[in-house]
Parts: sequence; structure tokens; C-alpha cells
Amino acid sequence: MTDPERHPMTDLERALTDLETTAAEAWDNRPSGTGRNRPSYADQNEHRTRTGEALARAAEAVEVALGALVAPHTPQTTWEAALVAYATLIRWMTANGHSPRSVGWETFLLNPEQSANHYAGPHWHLCYESGPSGWGDFGRSKVVPAELRDGPWGYCETYWGFDLIFVED
Repeated sequence: MTDPERHPMTDLERALTDLETTAAEAWDNRPSGTGRNRPSYADQNEHRTRTGEALARAAEAVEVALGALVAPHTPQTTWEAALVAYATLIRWMTANGHSPRSVGWETFLLNPEQSANHYAGPHWHLCYESGPSGWGDFGRSKVVPAELRDGPWGYCETYWGFDLIFVED
């Protein structure tokens, strides 16, 4: 019997949570080391390919869940906005010929804890680093939905690619 006080997780929430977990594991488990302890290029490429394939599957599940909704969906939180943008970017990369290795290497999503330790403070940080010079100015208008660019969720810095920082007001 279902507890009426308990809010069941929707398909979209489940898909976003799976993508969040996959992204965090990709970042936390990336091969690292220097000198003799540096992983081989083959090991690094294998990790990137495996990561890219897992991210593509998770992003597809988000796309399916969004497609199953009756009405258009607008993210309500920075968590949701960051993950929907990440899923959209991965699906775009896959549709435009990026290999799984590229997906696993040229883009990442950091949760607030990871971002605070490395980059932009305690915010969701989406990065894409795979475009030609100046591509980001064009790409952000085509890949990143208008409501997620320089709006209530944060700001977008572009050039070779882009960094999206999702900031709570």
C-alpha cells in the first residue's frame, strides 16, 4: 500500500537522479596521476569511452522522460535546470557525431560540492570544451535553451565551448 504522504519519484526525477549519479561518478573516478603513476593513454581513453556511453544512456532516459510529459517542462530548481541542460548537451553531441570518448572527455557536470572544490564555488557547473574558436557564441544559442542562458539560473561564458554556472538567487 502506498503512503499518501510520500511523494513518489516521477520518471523525470528518477532519470535526472541517475544522470546526476553518473556525472558525479565520472568526475570522481577519472584516471589521474603523474609520472610513473600516470594512467596509460589506453586506460584514460577506455575510461572516457565507458563514461561517455553511460552518460549518453542517462541523457537519453532524461529525454524520454521529458518527452512523456503532457505539457512543456520548465525546470524549477538549479538541480533540475543543470541536469536538463546536461542531458540536452549530451544528446546534441551524440546526434552531431561526437564519439562516446568525446562525450566522456569534452563535457562534464559538477555538483555544488565538486564545483566548490575545483572551480566556481558551490554551484552546479556544466562545461563543454569541444568547439572551434568562437563556436561557443553560436553554440550556446543553439544548444542551451533560451530560458537557461544568462537568466534566473546563472550565466553563460563562451568561446571554445561554454561553462554554465547554475546559481540560486
